[in-house]
Amino acid sequence: MLSFPSNDSGYEKKGRIKGRNDNAEPMQVWHAVVKDKNHDVVLKIFDLDHKNAELLDAVQKEVVVMRGCSHPNIVQFHTSFSVRNASSSIVRNELWLVLEYMDRGSCGHQLRKLREENRGFSELEVAYIICETLKGIEYFHKGAMIHRDIKADRILINSNYDVKITDFRISSGGLDARKMKARTFVGTPCWMAPEVIEQENGYDCKADIWSIGITAMELAKGRTPFEGQKPLKVLKSILRSDPPELTGEFTQAFKDFVKLCLGRNPAERPPAESLLRSDWLAGVQRPKSMTLADIATDYPPVAPRHAQTQ
Repeated sequence: MLSFPSNDSGYEKKGRIKGRNDNAEPMQVWHAVVKDKNHDVVLKIFDLDHKNAELLDAVQKEVVVMRGCSHPNIVQFHTSFSVRNASSSIVRNELWLVLEYMDRGSCGHQLRKLREENRGFSELEVAYIICETLKGIEYFHKGAMIHRDIKADRILINSNYDVKITDFRISSGGLDARKMKARTFVGTPCWMAPEVIEQENGYDCKADIWSIGITAMELAKGRTPFEGQKPLKVLKSILRSDPPELTGEFTQAFKDFVKLCLGRNPAERPPAESLLRSDWLAGVQRPKSMTLADIATDYPPVAPRHAQTQ
């Protein structure tokens, strides 16, 4: 079994996935390799000196959640460690998370490429991605957890067409859906379920099912139903309008699937395990081929060591 170093000297950064090339960002994400092993990983590096208590709390939660997860459709957590780095005249205390590397990035990244051709994924590709995502969501829900921010940017894919959920900083754990409900207003507006916005009776894992429906539309259309609207208008639309419907040249089974996910009453939305048995997902198999962009081609150049946040 491959072991992962617990110090920054054990990794070589290859390209920045997220974050500017300076010391201002509280979080940066890097593609790196384990030295002497040439094994690809992702480094999430958090500035512990950054005056953002909410971010640091979320990071700690993400570590706890990921340490406890083991499922083929959830990105693998390798290790974490703290680092005290001196770069030029700047001293930073950092937390490094070492995660599984997915060489085709997020489905959101792939969508932004597809939108250049004014399209989304094919329906067969969407069915496969959603099916694999639901397997991870089912595992998450059975562990009494809610992801709370499912969208294309939170679904990773690689050149083997493995599909994995990532980013658990705002997930909610320890919930028994029969007894307790979350009451925190978190998530991204376009994917947010009505009950999350209303905050009247709390919400449970069915909020993730709503997000799955919006994500399915996003993957197929290349955009969400509310894209281009200001956040406040999106929230009002979700509360006051009928749930979005999938239109266009898609199968009726796909349209019915989205309708099931977007039931206004959370109690009417099927759980993940039932959706996996739906007509639309029956017989879904791993694609033989998908045209996916290599995220490494989009990396900005790596700056000299003295200019990096190391």
